[in-house]
Amino acid sequence: MSATIIAMAVMLALIALEVPIAIAMLITGVVGCLSVLGWSPTLFLVGETAFSTVNNYSLTVVPLFILMGNLINEADISRELYPLSWVAAFGALCMALSACLVVWSQRRVGATS
Repeated sequence: MSATIIAMAVMLALIALEVPIAIAMLITGVVGCLSVLGWSPTLFLVGETAFSTVNNYSLTVVPLFILMGNLINEADISRELYPLSWVAAFGALCMALSACLVVWSQRRVGATS
């Protein structure tokens, strides 16, 4: 049996034992790296991967959006804003219609630029 099949079987066994999928994948990956690389490179690889994943600037807005949603929910602003949602839908429909009209008019006139 190859190491890949054994690792996959171990990961599926951990998932069957109701270990969270992320933890099962972490355990399988760390054990696989330990068997190939050794302790020092594996610890460096795990630390570097964890840091580079969390250090992504795009992910910094996620906690702020969650905080904003909780604040709006606790202040009951969401109940007041829900009836106004048709205004945003109407505005988006008008903008989409305007964009389609611009494209169609350019095709009809035969603009070359």
